[in-house]
Amino acid sequence: MTIAVEMSFAECVTAAIDELRVAMEPDGGGVEIVDVTDHAVTLRLVGSCLFCPSRALSAEALRRRLTARLHDVSHVHFVHALSESAQCQ
Repeated sequence: MTIAVEMSFAECVTAAIDELRVAMEPDGGGVEIVDVTDHAVTLRLVGSCLFCPSRALSAEALRRRLTARLHDVSHVHFVHALSESAQCQ
């Protein structure tokens, strides 16, 4: 017997980010969910990702993978831990 459980949009985002986070952890990096609204997700890179020269590439890879997994995501924003201004669309 299979029971279908419908997840909320926020739960789907959390599950997807948890899967993607695993690839970042071996290098000491990570990502946190700051906010989830109707179709937008705000994330914050943490750990070694904060000062890594490749952080823009990591942010873009996260954005692409998240929107590929969750077609309801229309915008992915990134905020910096020190300032709330960095954004990736």
